[in-house]
Amino acid sequence: YLHDDVRCRTIVATHYYGLAAKVESLPGGRNAHLAVKEERGGIVFLRTLLPGATDKSYGLHVAELAGLPPKILQEARKLLRNRDAPGERGEGSPTPRRAIQSVLWTDADHEQGREMLDELKALKPAGITPLEALAWLTRWRQRLDGTPSPPTDGSNEKAAQD
Repeated sequence: YLHDDVRCRTIVATHYYGLAAKVESLPGGRNAHLAVKEERGGIVFLRTLLPGATDKSYGLHVAELAGLPPKILQEARKLLRNRDAPGERGEGSPTPRRAIQSVLWTDADHEQGREMLDELKALKPAGITPLEALAWLTRWRQRLDGTPSPPTDGSNEKAAQD
């Protein structure tokens, strides 16, 4: 679609390796990647564009640069080692992507997200005041941050009206 209809000249993608193969089959399609220098267990992204798709993934390095907690990085490394080990991925095993996502988001996170989405779907924006909308946003933010919410007995709204 982006190639044929939109006639997009450039698409930037990370960790979507199927796209690299598709690009090669398109008329005028070319892959390119940024040069990377590996040194002392780390990497440096150089400002040089090279032809072709890259043959390595630097996702864990990028995650580390982004400040993900060491515990998550260690678990992701373990999952990648298991993925690459011969015979380790049995029938019914999660794909590496799903396995890594399960490290990042717990069932409790998904449940909280579903609850908040249900609340949002039930909310009628035209029927609430801006102050009430702010109160909803504040409660949701506190839930996401794990901080206790103020009482919802209406005392905050009453105090704001006084």
